[in-house]
Amino acid sequence: MPKSNIFADRIVNISVHNGVVRMELGTMDAPAADDKKAATLDVTHRLVMPIEGFVASVRIQQSALKAMAERGKKERERAEAGAKEKAG
Repeated sequence: MPKSNIFADRIVNISVHNGVVRMELGTMDAPAADDKKAATLDVTHRLVMPIEGFVASVRIQQSALKAMAERGKKERERAEAGAKEKAG
């Protein structure tokens, strides 16, 4: 079966029932240029998995978030060191 990509701006809702996690994924629906209403989130897909799979995916996301934070911290430190060299 061919793989497909699913885009979502964010998770709109998460519910758990009978050991199954259901996550509703949404995309922003921008109003027309002359429309005064704010953009809305439309649910476009639902991701369904067992609780065990959900817990494992949260661990992976936490690990990725930690790595991104560390990378950002190192980049800020390098930028600050470069700014001090130029100032000094």
